Formats: sequence, C-alpha cells, structure tokens
Amino acid sequence: MNLRRKLIYIILGLVIPALAFFLYVSSHYTRGIILEDKIKSINAILDQNVNSALQAVHEYKSSARLTVRYPPVQGIIRARKTGIDPLDGSSLQDWKRRLQSLFYSKLETLEPVYQIRYIDAMGKELVKVERLGGHIRVVPEEELQNKSDRYYFQNTAKMQDSHQVYVSPVDLNKENGRIQIPYKPTVRFCIKVLGEDDGRFQGIVVLNVNADELFNLLNVPIFGDVFIVNQDGNLLSHPDQSKLYGAQLSHGYNYFKEQPELVKNLKKKDFMSFYDKGEKEYRVWKKLYYQDGSKDRYWVTVHRFKESQLLALFYSWHRTFLASTAVGIVIICFLAWFFADTIIGPIIEMSRAASEVKMGVEGFAISNKLKERKDEIGQLAQAVEDMSRGLAEGNMRLDRTVKEKTAELKKRMEDLEKFNRIMIDREKRMVDLKNTINELSKELGRTPPFDVFKKET
Repeated sequence: MNLRRKLIYIILGLVIPALAFFLYVSSHYTRGIILEDKIKSINAILDQNVNSALQAVHEYKSSARLTVRYPPVQGIIRARKTGIDPLDGSSLQDWKRRLQSLFYSKLETLEPVYQIRYIDAMGKELVKVERLGGHIRVVPEEELQNKSDRYYFQNTAKMQDSHQVYVSPVDLNKENGRIQIPYKPTVRFCIKVLGEDDGRFQGIVVLNVNADELFNLLNVPIFGDVFIVNQDGNLLSHPDQSKLYGAQLSHGYNYFKEQPELVKNLKKKDFMSFYDKGEKEYRVWKKLYYQDGSKDRYWVTVHRFKESQLLALFYSWHRTFLASTAVGIVIICFLAWFFADTIIGPIIEMSRAASEVKMGVEGFAISNKLKERKDEIGQLAQAVEDMSRGLAEGNMRLDRTVKEKTAELKKRMEDLEKFNRIMIDREKRMVDLKNTINELSKELGRTPPFDVFKKET
C-alpha cells in the first residue's frame, strides 16, 4: 500500500467516525427536541380546547339558570292549581304559550341546544320545544311524555342546591323509551324549579344539547386523531363510530378493556402524556370535570398519534442530513485525494530525486514549482537540490583528482621501470666483467678472485 492511499485511509478513518458520532448525537438531540416541542404544542392545544369546552359548559349552565327564571314558569305553577293565574288572571294555556315562545326564541339563538323542556314535579312534560330536521317546532300536548323514570329527572330532583345545574352524562337520547334514530348524542343541563310562594319542588327545566357540537370544541387534532371517553370507559367521540356508546348499544365496547393503563393513570392524574412502546404511539389526555362539586364525573379528551407522525419532520430532516452526509463524504474523499496528492506528490518527487542522486543521473533538477513553495516542502526541495548539486560538484572534483593522481602514478611507474631496466643492465655488465676477470686469472694460473653465480636464461 503506497503512502498516498495510506494517507487517504487515515483521513477517512478520522473524518467518517467523527461524522457518524455527530450524526448520532445530533439526531438523538434533535429527535428529543422535536418530541418535546410537539408534545408541548399538543398540550397547549389540548388546554385551549378543554378551556373552550368548559366555557361552553358554563354558558349552558348559565342559560339553564336564566331559563328557570322566565316568568311563565312561575305563572304555570300558579295557574295549574285552578287553571287561572290568581296574580294576573292569565290562563294556564296563556302561560304555556308564553313559555313556548321564549323557548322558541332561545333555540333560535343557541343552535347546539336542540330541545328545551319544562317538566313538572311528577315527571310530565308540560312545555317542550325542539329543533327537528332543521326546523324549530312546539311539541303538541299529545306528544308530551312522562320522564319520571329518567335518571336526569331523578338526580336533579335530589339536588340540595336549587341553584346548581345538574349536567347529565352524555348518552343517546331516548324518546318514548327508545333510543332515537338517527342517534342523537345528548348532554342535558337540568335545574330544579321551586315555587315562589312555598319553595316546594315544582319540576325541572331541561336544555338538551347536541353533544357532538360540544365535542367539536375538543376534537381539534394536530397530529393523529382525537377521541373522548367518559369516566367509565365508554367512548363518546371516536373516528371509529362503531365503538361509540357501548353501554347503550349491543356491541358493549369499552375502551378501558383495550387500554387498562389509562384506568390506572386516571386515578392518579388529571392530565398526562403517555408513550405506548408496544404500539409506538403517544396518547396525550386531559380530564374535563363537567359537574360542579364532583370529581367522579368527567370526560377525557385523548390526542392519539403515532410516533412516526410526530417525527415526520425529523425523519425528513434525517433523510436530508444523511444525503448531505453522503455527499459530504464523497467531497471529503475528493479532498482527501487532492490533499494526499498535494502532500504526497512532492514527497514522491523528492523520492525520485533521491533515487536519481543515488544513481548519479546527470542533469538532475527539482521543479521550480516545488522550490518556490513557502512551506517546509519548498525548503526540503531546495535542500535536496543543493545537496544533489553539491554531490555532483564533489563527484566532478573527485574525478579530476583521480585522473590527476592516476596520471602521476603512471609517470612514476614509467620512471621506476626505466630505472629498473638501467639497474638490471648495470648488474649484467658487472657480472660479465667479473667472469672475464676470473677467466683471465685461470689462464694466468691464478685463483679466480670473484665467486660469480651465473644464472641460465
């Protein structure tokens, strides 16, 4: 593996783990921030919706308190004894028509209220005006019913405080003992009627309110859906209509059987943000206490949404970030290659220069581009060229010196050879002379004066 590739791997090995760590930390942090922010927003909307619904409940209670004070109510009480009101001489029917007119006017101004009744102490409807099929009508005498067996009549009659309004649980309205078709979810605002003269119980005034209109104030989802359940687990509003009013209808559906955790948490809290790990969904809920002085009767409005819905923005951001990271890694690869080439290229050229210096290549030179750099690479390039130039000049001087010494040595060898030949020739003549003297001495009968060892050649 060459140096360039090693450097690229080192750069990527440092950058990619850092990017991965940053991606993990930023994603985890961003996810938490988005979840917290969205849940806060949902809680704020939930608070606003509950307050709006409570305000509507208070207005209906006020309307019930106002209705029971209509003069015809007491006029009917007075006239029922003899058929004539002893106070002003009006007949019972006169007072009923006057009350019908007032009820009619109220229905015209309070659209969610679809029925107003005055029921006497025995549970018989005396005056009844209703909105039916988009029209308001006065219910004739022959259609009036006895409601003494209905829980809202009985519970209102038992109330100690005559100024307190009884708010019925939401259920499907009944007419003549049967559930009205089409279904009409109803919440009733009831108040006792007392006689002015003796303070005795004289019946109740009832405002029937379309519960769906009231729940529309609560059913404002930001994400997912919204449903409403009462304290007993019966669904009052839900995207799946087949699950509604299980206590009255044959299907018997109860939400608490499906989500027992809500039962446990409702006992401890009035509002909560709950995460269901199994279904990967959030449920943000809040109680709405609709009956004054009672903590046992309430509606629970629940915002339910999948985690994926809540984090849709996060996932979009995450995909964008991953794509940007991938592009960034590609750019980093190119930059790493360029950076490696910028760093390693000069080193490779230095290595080539060193090899040429080693091999003694003549005409060696480093590019001016490297030498003109103002960093350490430029200094190194200049130093290498200076070194190579110095080595070249040293080699040239050494060559000249060697040539000079070789010539001098050759001359000395020639002189020595010449001297050696002279000495050998002299020695040979001396031997010849001694031999001649020895031969002459022998001829004269004398002993040869020289002992000469003659070598054969």
